[in-house]
Amino acid sequence: MRTLVVFGATGKTGLEVTGRAAAEGWAVRAFCRPGSALRIAAAGVERVEGFLDSPEDVRRALRGSEATVIVFGHRRGAGSSEVPFCARGTRAVIDGMKDLGLRRLICQTGAMVGADYPNRGSFYEGLRKKYAAASPALASDRDEQERTVIGSGLDWTVVKPPRISEGRGKGRWKAAPDLRLGLLSAIPVSDLVAFIVREIDAKEHVRRCVFVSA
Repeated sequence: MRTLVVFGATGKTGLEVTGRAAAEGWAVRAFCRPGSALRIAAAGVERVEGFLDSPEDVRRALRGSEATVIVFGHRRGAGSSEVPFCARGTRAVIDGMKDLGLRRLICQTGAMVGADYPNRGSFYEGLRKKYAAASPALASDRDEQERTVIGSGLDWTVVKPPRISEGRGKGRWKAAPDLRLGLLSAIPVSDLVAFIVREIDAKEHVRRCVFVSA
């Protein structure tokens, strides 16, 4: 059984990735902070506790794996942190992968992350500017995270969804580096996760930043 490591496994998307990958036959290591809740009980899922700023913890999670998925991000609401960590955490994972000779990395950022994407249109460009003005440190952190993956030299794919909806997935989506986004662009979390898990082996977008929408 092949092993997949999920960083950000306790978040909404991370939980879905963990469950779907396990259902599709992966042995999943869900990387969690000590004391955090992992609200999934699925066969084939192993909880691995550690900290992103500990190279030893990260390597312990990665050792012997075939692929890595990063789906962590800044959370909103009560208990959320304004301390940027995405770029730093992603760099730690990449360093661990290189130390162990691992290649395949999927990293989810978002449609508003990164500059010079003309396919976003005026609506998403406006959202990006508003977010950067309201939370400059967090916006800059996400941009740096994406640059870090792009410059990693690994077999990476950056997944850039627009709004992630609660609706029921239809099992289909559109995915392309130049996918045009507009006001109503969105993707159900189940379809986003289906794309992420499929792309691990499909490798249709290796070394590409790909926008995904329903």
